[in-house]
Amino acid sequence: FGHDFKRIGHAANVARYAEQIVKEEQGNPAVVLCAAYLHDIGMHEAERKYGTGSARHHEEEGPVIAREILTRLGAKEKIVDEVCDIIGRHHHPGNEETVNFKVVYDADRIVNLEEDYKGRQVEKDGVSMIIDKAFLTETGRRVAREALLGEKP
Repeated sequence: FGHDFKRIGHAANVARYAEQIVKEEQGNPAVVLCAAYLHDIGMHEAERKYGTGSARHHEEEGPVIAREILTRLGAKEKIVDEVCDIIGRHHHPGNEETVNFKVVYDADRIVNLEEDYKGRQVEKDGVSMIIDKAFLTETGRRVAREALLGEKP
């Protein structure tokens, strides 16, 4: 992300929530944290190529960049493959997803909602409905309620 501190901060926040969620959901922290930090890595390339960083375009561009980074760092191929799969569709869950995908998806949803509501009054019923319907893990729902609605467990 170079000097794009907004995107660096976004990725760090997603990783922070993902780390919290993965512990309880018993996923693979190596996969989850790599995917969380790199989930939007295709954003700049998508903006350069298509003039937009839309979900579709940065999901297309991200896996190639992530694979290059992780391979250069010596990550195991199995981890690289799963991380790239998550990055390539992290906004578009299918009917059956791995725990690792669900954790990254939920963590990204929390951060996106935080960013959407920053400086605005949170409409608690609407946010509660989003959490109930859109989140994929029980831990993600609980963490989202704590972060977005101030609910305590």
